Amino acid sequence: MNRLEQKLVRDSGLKGCFVVQLIVDKELNAYSLPGGFLYLTTGLALSAETEGELVAALAHETAHVMARHFSRIERKRRMGLGLMLAGGPAGYLVAQFLGLILMRKQVRNAEFEADRLCFQYQYMSGHDPGEFTRLLRNIAHRNIESSSFVSRLFDTHPSIASRIRRLDNVGEGLPPGHAKDRPDDGAFRDFQALLLSHYTSP
Repeated sequence: MNRLEQKLVRDSGLKGCFVVQLIVDKELNAYSLPGGFLYLTTGLALSAETEGELVAALAHETAHVMARHFSRIERKRRMGLGLMLAGGPAGYLVAQFLGLILMRKQVRNAEFEADRLCFQYQYMSGHDPGEFTRLLRNIAHRNIESSSFVSRLFDTHPSIASRIRRLDNVGEGLPPGHAKDRPDDGAFRDFQALLLSHYTSP
């Protein structure tokens, strides 16, 4: 995974040092922290059907780091906390409820931006951006999403269906023929076989 990440960063013309670590967890998930630390679960690594899907997951988390989403959201959270304290007890209660909704909306917007940047990184590095859409569809088939309006207000991630719709629009704006033919090499299958031999499949 670190080899794939380094190649993605280099081919996309990005700057920075990134380190990928694997988390033993059957859930299909990935995380990123400021400073270039990326984490993928074994569940997600095993669910990827191609090397391109695994690269897409890395590209999405790389996008979070490059866009400084964590620090931007944290800065807005602190600003909101200051406003709540200035509003007195009643203002604090109202602002706390609205602030939670707005903060989670910020997180969802960050996901949309990371999706768009992921598409760009995939494209610039010669991968098929559609690999990320296929990965999202695969995740959607394995997870039950929130459907009510109220639950969506408090979701930290936008629905996969809405993410795919936006990505389809982004994909239509990309010039054709840039993605290279990248058959999966033996290293990807060997990687998954190694995981299966050590960890329970999701």
